[in-house]
Amino acid sequence: MHLNKFLIIFVNQQTFNLIIVNMEQEKIQALKEGLTKAKKCVLIFAIAGIVANFFAILPATGKLVQMCNVLIIAGFTAFMLRLESVSPLLEEADAAGLKKVHLSILLLLLGFILDPIPVAGSILAMIAFVVSFVFMMLGFNALKKSETFPAKNGLSLISVAMILGIVGSILTIIPIIGIVGKLLLITLYILFIVGWKKVAAVQDVPAKAEAPAPEAPAE
Repeated sequence: MHLNKFLIIFVNQQTFNLIIVNMEQEKIQALKEGLTKAKKCVLIFAIAGIVANFFAILPATGKLVQMCNVLIIAGFTAFMLRLESVSPLLEEADAAGLKKVHLSILLLLLGFILDPIPVAGSILAMIAFVVSFVFMMLGFNALKKSETFPAKNGLSLISVAMILGIVGSILTIIPIIGIVGKLLLITLYILFIVGWKKVAAVQDVPAKAEAPAPEAPAE
């Protein structure tokens, strides 16, 4: 009788473990799909950002830069919405890190809105960009250090990109060396593309401690 009770407990425990694993696999698959869809948004704002900063160096390309800025705004907005869709799939601490990224994107969009304003606009935009890149770096660093976020590959590249964004945003408003800032921002977008491609390639579910199997009753 004791043996039968042990077998029932053991089978139930194994069934429970199997259900948990299946749930984790389904969650990781949904997360991977969300991050892959976000990769398309990254391509939109990153390619537009590369083109905008390249042609900003050249004279008489204002309209083209403005068109690219519109695509950057659209791409980042779509990127933010994609991240919000995967936020419920994350642990609470990871979702908190993602909220910093959401805030950074809002500040980034504010910067693009302020930038066209004569004189003060470029300075206010620079401040918004710098603060935005700081928050984005903090958010992605939190995910990189997390023990439960399964898509860490590529986050180091994105963190480096944010540092380039901070320095580049400051340099762009300085005469003569502003071109260096534009080149740094171009590098930022390239690193973001490469980094997010690795992020979207979610490899595995973080390992969790399995519940110990029940001990057999003493004879």
